[in-house]
Amino acid sequence: MLVNGTYSVNSLTAAINGTAINASPLIPGQYSGTIAAPYNKIPAGTNNLTVSLGTTNFLDKNIYTGSVNGYSLLIYDTSASIASPNYLFLTDDLTKPDTSLTKFRFLYTMPGDSIDFLLTKKTDSTKADSVAIIQTFIGNNPTASSVQSFGFTPRHGTYKPFIFNHSTAQLLYTSDSITLGKAQIISFIYSGLPNGTGNSAPKLTVIVHPPN
Repeated sequence: MLVNGTYSVNSLTAAINGTAINASPLIPGQYSGTIAAPYNKIPAGTNNLTVSLGTTNFLDKNIYTGSVNGYSLLIYDTSASIASPNYLFLTDDLTKPDTSLTKFRFLYTMPGDSIDFLLTKKTDSTKADSVAIIQTFIGNNPTASSVQSFGFTPRHGTYKPFIFNHSTAQLLYTSDSITLGKAQIISFIYSGLPNGTGNSAPKLTVIVHPPN
């Protein structure tokens, strides 16, 4: 799966062994595949991966992919002022969680301040099972292992998301509701311009991963 987690790259394409994995260029906040099937199936073993940013060849390398695994290639910004993307090749743990739980991770790809990500129960925002996460920018040179884990397992249900600037408490994003389904595996990716203005306002991308 290819994810455009940038605000500076408006045309992102990729190919495995010369075969395109996205039919049309991805804009910020988009990912390859479909909602029902976000992953493209490729042969296990060594494969050649190429990624283009518009007409610029960004990446051309061989990768090793094991059988029965899921992988996400996340392209993200390293600067708020210039188009300077980097990438992380993530191994996704698609082990199905308990049916009473949802397993998710939160990836924050915007250069800038730390933020708070909060999920509150729609029925009662004071419930103790609300989930709060403080997350910094994943950095210019993070390791995949530092961000790829689905480390949060709240009970399934309907939640209301909030994203705040950690320093100023300014509300940056909210929406009416997000449903965490039984035994689902979810990636939340928050990307966009740090100040929320311009052509690519911040986006919260929600990806439901099919469990093994």
